[in-house]
Amino acid sequence: MNSIKTILPFLGLMVIATSSYAQAGILDSSFHDDGAAFFHFAGSSAVASSVAVLPNEKILVAGTVVTGPGADSDILLLRYNTDGSLDTSFGNNGMTLFSWGGQHDFAKTVVMQPDGKILVAGWTVSDGRAYGILCRFSEYGILDKTFDEDGVVYNGSELTEKPFMDLFLTDDAKILWCMITKAHDSSIMQFLLSGKIDTSFGDAGAADLELPWSTYKHGTWGLLPEGRIAAIIGYLLYSDHLGDPPIIYVKFLRYSKDGKTLEINQILENYEPLLNDALAWEEGVIIGGYAVSKTDYDGILENDFVFKGKQKAIPGLTNSMVAQIDGKLVVVGQKETILDTSIFVTRLNTDGEVDKNFGRYGHVLLNFSPNDDIAYATAIDADDRILVAGRSGDSLVVARVFGRKYTGPPNPGVDSIFFGFRPNPVGSVLTADYGLPTDGNISIELLDLFGRQVQSFYSEANRQAGHYAEPLHILGTLPNGTYLLRVRSGEFHAVQKLIVIR
Repeated sequence: MNSIKTILPFLGLMVIATSSYAQAGILDSSFHDDGAAFFHFAGSSAVASSVAVLPNEKILVAGTVVTGPGADSDILLLRYNTDGSLDTSFGNNGMTLFSWGGQHDFAKTVVMQPDGKILVAGWTVSDGRAYGILCRFSEYGILDKTFDEDGVVYNGSELTEKPFMDLFLTDDAKILWCMITKAHDSSIMQFLLSGKIDTSFGDAGAADLELPWSTYKHGTWGLLPEGRIAAIIGYLLYSDHLGDPPIIYVKFLRYSKDGKTLEINQILENYEPLLNDALAWEEGVIIGGYAVSKTDYDGILENDFVFKGKQKAIPGLTNSMVAQIDGKLVVVGQKETILDTSIFVTRLNTDGEVDKNFGRYGHVLLNFSPNDDIAYATAIDADDRILVAGRSGDSLVVARVFGRKYTGPPNPGVDSIFFGFRPNPVGSVLTADYGLPTDGNISIELLDLFGRQVQSFYSEANRQAGHYAEPLHILGTLPNGTYLLRVRSGEFHAVQKLIVIR
């Protein structure tokens, strides 16, 4: 594909990158030669809707390709190597095309199970109506027909004209499938890994909430601590009085882990950012649209978070968000102008302030094609590089942007303490990625779900200030399962779940 590959910066951004120097917020030129990989079928169009980094650092992309007579739409899966080349061991030379039921099939989101199998949620269109489908593929991109007997779960409830959907894998290996339907405006269903409905969840497997009669619904979902589920649903309710303008409402719904209890039903008034994504972040939920806002876990907007309401937080419409290991928030989407649409990547600090050390004053614009460029998905890899996926003209595009500054070896200086690890799930060795702003001690230990120590990696180990990436070897005698990785350094204390699978 011949395309114009440029970066449109705010007030000018130098984009030269070499193997020995890289600034946070520029394209990684080692990824597919120039920082971006394009996928295109002659006479068709393709778009990425979801991207995930696998435990082996390969990159999985789910999307849709429009092909053939009558503009048929098929679900598309692609797997890339870390250098941006297609992984030919996956599917058919790196790709899987899947068609089911209706003339048009679309992928919305992708999740990988701990055993490597791939879950894809989307919808199929029949007679002009959209219905949800949940598919599972093997780690090699082949439809897994052991999943609900034929590889596909079909939901017979009609979706809204613009479908909204999300997919999560819970800590206890259950599948949460969330969507907005015309019958029950907010619907959350839970499935077993077999593909069968989990009747212990909600009411016979579903937690539904019917909203008042309304138009233009939009919504997004997120997983909260302790397995609770947040649903953020917006709708336009027409007034009973003729001539009065419609009223826009946003409901913040918080469900218990078993889906049986609706803990919060909070209306957010005078707030309509067009809800496109939500993310559980620190002590609250981040909501992304034309603005990026933060609520606490009760659904109350936090006024001290910089980018609330109508304040200018981001260049355009948020389509996806992800948190880095150090807690900074990456926001991607589309910036529209009269002549063109460009991809934007923005990074925010934990207080909502734009990270001025990223790109040009916290923002980067990417424009690869004379036609529209839009990012629909993002993910962070093990080296803090930011993956951005979407479309560029008629092509699916995956780009990689540096998330931290490299000057030969990684810069040892850090501004604040942070801790993360990779991969998760893990087999025998994981990498602890952490930073200490001052000299001090660190303890890292593995606990079972009852809080009992099963392995100690470090106990009050002395470390100089800096950024570390150290291997931690899991005991071979530990059985597969879910554990807690606890780290302590001074007043810093963090616990994160770790899945061990061999």
